[in-house]
Amino acid sequence: MKGSLVKKTKNIDKSIIYEYIEEISNTYNIDLSIKKVVETTSREFNSDEVIGDDVKIALAEYQTHGRGRGKKVWQSAISSGICLSVFSKINYRGIPLGLSVYMGAVIVDSLEKIGFKGIKLKWPNDLFYNGSKLGGILIELTQNKFGDLIVNFGLGINYSLPDDFYKLIEENYKPIDLISIKNSHEHSRSKTIGFLLPEIINSIKNYDRKSIKEIKARWNELDQFYGQEIKINLGDKSITGINKGIDSEGALLLKDGTTIRHIISGQIDL
Repeated sequence: MKGSLVKKTKNIDKSIIYEYIEEISNTYNIDLSIKKVVETTSREFNSDEVIGDDVKIALAEYQTHGRGRGKKVWQSAISSGICLSVFSKINYRGIPLGLSVYMGAVIVDSLEKIGFKGIKLKWPNDLFYNGSKLGGILIELTQNKFGDLIVNFGLGINYSLPDDFYKLIEENYKPIDLISIKNSHEHSRSKTIGFLLPEIINSIKNYDRKSIKEIKARWNELDQFYGQEIKINLGDKSITGINKGIDSEGALLLKDGTTIRHIISGQIDL
């Protein structure tokens, strides 16, 4: 089924995507862009283009400079993954610090609804399955010219990777794809994208101060490393402790001896 680094799945079908987003297009002004190659979907639109109920969606078959967290690069073979960005105003007063954590749970639960079960999360924004990386989320917050807070939500998920793709990854883990989780094309790449988009858009639009509290228990179920000793890299230093879940703003709770630290930025060292 797999083996070539060139052709993996059919190209994204715009008509299928529109079938899934038709209902929310009655509520929001949807602008959908699908391109073969882009530098990164996260730069296909800018915040000043998002006004009021506008929602801009960028999809690509391949990104030449896909972006991960920090300075990391998101690598994917052409037409083998889900590469998308959603640009939307968020109706939230203040800075939504826990949005990335919340959206991780939204994505996992959405994928589970269509049969991709057993996916876990690595705080704050990585998707894992059986210890292998499936995808990741990248969220940027900016303002448009009217001072509205605009969310740039990026999602990268492996859908059907070549068998030897892991050799190209400069990380200490082997990637995995959705087809390996559920060996069925019942939900094609286009259908999977189409199903996820309304979930993403509605979750961003409805995010409020109760959102993290509502998924705290669920996060513990989904957390790849909950209850385990972990090391957190904090730039120029690292700390070790027991992963005790998240607080009401999405910060990681790390038990260091008798102290509970609230980690708002950092990375779990694998």
